[in-house]
Amino acid sequence: MKLMRSFGLAVLTALLGLGSSIGSVGGGALAQAQGCTVTVQPGQSIQAAIDAAAEGAVICLAEGTWEENVKIEKSLTLQGAGQELTIIDGVEEGYAVIWITTPEEATQTASVKVEGLTMTGAQGYCADPYEGICADGMLIQGRVQATISGSSISGNGEDGIRLGGSARATISGSTIS
Repeated sequence: MKLMRSFGLAVLTALLGLGSSIGSVGGGALAQAQGCTVTVQPGQSIQAAIDAAAEGAVICLAEGTWEENVKIEKSLTLQGAGQELTIIDGVEEGYAVIWITTPEEATQTASVKVEGLTMTGAQGYCADPYEGICADGMLIQGRVQATISGSSISGNGEDGIRLGGSARATISGSTIS
């Protein structure tokens, strides 16, 4: 049975042209085979990938650390290589590491998935305490249904996760400290 699985994987690898990229997170055919719309490498901007992505995109983050804060205003998936392997370290004082929201005029609920990441480093006072914009690991507000799985949210100045407005979150297999 093991031989058959290996043979099947070899055939799939040959058909997809994956060759030696099996097992690496990153580019090209493997990313597409895993359902990634785009793969962001360390040194590239996560925010630029989010801004350029279409609704429903799957943005995969390779192993590495990013020093940036990101804002998501549409339905998409942000998928890391694993919570110990993919880290977003917030650098903008008073803001969440990941801020998920919808524009005020939004009539549809955005569906956002965050998987396999560590969110850390949010610091400082609230940038806008009246709007609830603070140094949280995640800020989820507006018409949003967020799903967080296999992630770690720690070492942030305010809350691990802050929900506002009609936002809802489902959290599984994650650590918030």
